[in-house]
Amino acid sequence: MRRSGFALVVLIALTVAIAHAQTRKAPATAPVPFTTALTPEQMAHKQAVVETTQGTFVIALLADAAPNHVGYFMKLVQDGTYAGTTFHRAVRMAIVQGGDPLSKDPSKASLVGTGGFGALKAEFNSTPMVRGAVAAVLQPGRPDSGGAQFFIAVSDQLALNGQYTVYGQVVEGLEVVRKISEAPVDAQGRRLRRRSRSVRKRWRSYRSTAPFSKRQPEISPSHSGPTRRPSTCATSCDSPPPVCTTGRPSTASSTAS
Repeated sequence: MRRSGFALVVLIALTVAIAHAQTRKAPATAPVPFTTALTPEQMAHKQAVVETTQGTFVIALLADAAPNHVGYFMKLVQDGTYAGTTFHRAVRMAIVQGGDPLSKDPSKASLVGTGGFGALKAEFNSTPMVRGAVAAVLQPGRPDSGGAQFFIAVSDQLALNGQYTVYGQVVEGLEVVRKISEAPVDAQGRRLRRRSRSVRKRWRSYRSTAPFSKRQPEISPSHSGPTRRPSTCATSCDSPPPVCTTGRPSTASSTAS
């Protein structure tokens, strides 16, 4: 009788252990970084024409500097990922940020700035963060967290050189980007007027790389004094503007409006 009771207890214990093992989740594996299937020839001499409610500007893509970032950007454009997104964060005369797919869904307004990360391995390069540079936004402390979100330098941000993957350059319509940076923002740099913002991109080929060989004339700031860092840095955050955040990934919008 004792033996049968002992056997019953062991059987129950084994059954529970097996059930627990079957329901236990396998450890999460790190996502494989995106690698473009496009050839250098397919990515060469490409410009993205960004149409916004504030006007149109043109981004020349730097495939030689960051091929996987350019390939991923082109893929998202072709998939329609950026259609209807917004530039949800801006630092006046410094940067504008966009590209978060979550910005298309009004029900996810509180999450805007946290989406679209973790697809790309960093491709840091020597392209300087000058006025008009387009670069991938990163999560704090994660150099390989780039994805859909990007930011555009409205003025020279040379302190950010080498810290972000630059993969584009605004070659036309920088005044439109500047206008977007001047929109009203809240205390964390999030743009207050975003509902009517939308963006479409279409491809345009160009035959010369001349736009990269000549710097555009300097834009005279419409305000006096040095460029200020975003107010989110007020809470013990030492990261540069595009990733400065208090507990969540920075908002880098992908919508030009």
